[in-house]
Amino acid sequence: MIKTTALIGLVLLWVAPIVAQSIVLDGTNFGQNIYIKSPWNTFCIDSVRVNGRFYTGNVNKSIFTISPDSTRVNLGERQVIEVFHSPHCAPQFLNSGAILTSETTVSNVQLDSNGRLSWTGSNDQTGRRLPFKVEHFLVGSWVTVQQIDQKWKTINQYETSISLHAGNNYVKISGFNADAEQSEVKIWTTSSKPALKIDYDPVKKIFQLNQSSPFVILNNKGNEVQSGQGDRVDFSELEPGEYWIFMADQTIHLVEENFALDKNDD
Repeated sequence: MIKTTALIGLVLLWVAPIVAQSIVLDGTNFGQNIYIKSPWNTFCIDSVRVNGRFYTGNVNKSIFTISPDSTRVNLGERQVIEVFHSPHCAPQFLNSGAILTSETTVSNVQLDSNGRLSWTGSNDQTGRRLPFKVEHFLVGSWVTVQQIDQKWKTINQYETSISLHAGNNYVKISGFNADAEQSEVKIWTTSSKPALKIDYDPVKKIFQLNQSSPFVILNNKGNEVQSGQGDRVDFSELEPGEYWIFMADQTIHLVEENFALDKNDD
């Protein structure tokens, strides 16, 4: 009898691991949908993360949507979308401008004594353009008086008018970039109106003004106790103590029945 021995060779094959690649979109949540496209009829996207959390929606589509409600990212917060995909696959963000912010530079800011405010805005071509905020320093704090949408050319001219009070007026243009530190330009002008003159009547406990002006009275804790508009400020009902009165570009420090007038510093 002839025995036949069969040798079965065990061959070990080393397969290099497939390393997923990724594309990243880093911006701000403005409440807009983000559309992502896979190569035609090739579902090669492995997973998606938004701010480090896995996106649980269906990514096996030619085009799928990441909506603001599905991301747990609050409006105005940073939003980082990372799409992991197979090699030789090229997914795309179809509307990256929905969370990217165009970089804006403000120059040639001018403010005349009648309240005419003008400036030049220069932009790159990528991303959402945030509106300009025009802020006026009124009665001790910055107040947004206008909001102006940006135009869509690379270089744009803007012009508006604001109501000036007597004396020095401080105005700033802000809010036009995602980085707040890069989104503020200040300017000041002296109004064409006569300077505010204040007469003090210690008997009636009023300040008489030569023209109508808004005013705010704060106590020594910074709380508002009185405000209004007019040509006189009546503080006869205030309890004895320390107060700050802001009107036009004037600041009055009132202690009991003594006061001092100071120019308001920006």
